[in-house]
Amino acid sequence: MPVGKEGRLYAPSGAVVYVGADREAAERAQAGDAATIQELVAAGRLFGVPNRTRVTVLTAGAAQRLGAEPAEIRILEGPHAGRRGWVPYGWIR
Repeated sequence: MPVGKEGRLYAPSGAVVYVGADREAAERAQAGDAATIQELVAAGRLFGVPNRTRVTVLTAGAAQRLGAEPAEIRILEGPHAGRRGWVPYGWIR
């Protein structure tokens, strides 16, 4: 998905998509287990949005498209509307 385009978040985990408040948090959440995710949420470095939340893509370089780095997004709806975050590029459709 190109920069500036709208898409929706789809995570393999189900009803909630965890979005990193920073790139490192997104990387740790993707590689971590449930305890790591809970720790990041408690620290305010990870937040949840409903699956299928509309977003705008802010970064879409080669590393993101290959899955090597998370992509930066802006949330477009819900209580986190306007907030930026990071998710695996493959979760944006």
